[in-house]
Amino acid sequence: YRRVIEIPADWPPGSLPFLRFGAVDWEARVLIDGAEAAHHVGGYTAFEVPLDAAPGESVTVEVRVTDPCDDDEAVLVGKQGGMWYTCAGGIWQDVALTHRPAAHLRSVTDLPTETGLEARVQVTGPTETARLRMSVACMEDSCGGPCGPWTVSQEVTPSAAGVEVLLELPLPAVPVWDPESPCLLGREIVLDGPSGRDRVLGYTARRGVSVDWAPGAEGQYKDLWNDGHPVHLRAVLDQGYHPEGIWRAPTSAARIADLQAMKAMGFNGVRMHIKPEPPWYYAAADVLGLWVVYDMPCPWDQAPSGPGAAWRDHWEAAVRDLVARDRNRPSILWWVNFNEAWGLINPP
Repeated sequence: YRRVIEIPADWPPGSLPFLRFGAVDWEARVLIDGAEAAHHVGGYTAFEVPLDAAPGESVTVEVRVTDPCDDDEAVLVGKQGGMWYTCAGGIWQDVALTHRPAAHLRSVTDLPTETGLEARVQVTGPTETARLRMSVACMEDSCGGPCGPWTVSQEVTPSAAGVEVLLELPLPAVPVWDPESPCLLGREIVLDGPSGRDRVLGYTARRGVSVDWAPGAEGQYKDLWNDGHPVHLRAVLDQGYHPEGIWRAPTSAARIADLQAMKAMGFNGVRMHIKPEPPWYYAAADVLGLWVVYDMPCPWDQAPSGPGAAWRDHWEAAVRDLVARDRNRPSILWWVNFNEAWGLINPP
């Protein structure tokens, strides 16, 4: 794949442009103006490529992709296509050209508490004092009415390696996210520093998932609970297969329509089968009120297992990256590491 892209001329001077690849299956080498700028292995996780270009300049981007499919025991697989598997490779999630200032937000990890919200925010950039601010307010359409806004701010001094800042925000009686009432809290995080402003808009939620004795069966077996109510999961198994693109849906609207149909038929959850979807899929589940059972990509069912398994490093990297990407989603009920013990049933 090869094309010329232009950095928009109206981007602020000194901004750092980059390309973000949602997912490329399986091994990708990205060349910028003929020189290799990135090498990524793993068909399910995002990666970024910095662009050494100023606003108004152009660069030539070339992406070379290879996918050995079942010829390599190290490759992780999903379950898309026909009655069994269809080999599919290439750029299958969105690619975005974007930019950030020198001092910017790298990640946000939500840690809901009984009395409010804690957010661990990682800030990266030059060692210059900046102001970090987080504001939260109920999204009226999902929460049944207004609440907030609540705001917390503090000074922070970034570093090239990144610093982690804990923002604590007490929240009075805010509705808990649940499929019957999926209350989402709109959130704005802003970093203002000498190199410019980095602003992220999104949302968060409160929920209280735990494990406790099932009603009337104390001492016998336990249930999942959410905010003091047992979770009765009625879920659809979603293969995520599309005749037009194998892994990739024809449009995001068509895919979201699948989730809307599940909700309309009375289901309250979906098991996305052995395939991490793009982030907007989970955002749709958050908005609609659908629990998600999240399947990780797996080695082949008969792949050799054990500590030295060829797929182990790729699997561990995928789990780390995918949990980091999607951990703030209120809809994710639990994570499935190995479908039907794939990769664990064939000792070396």
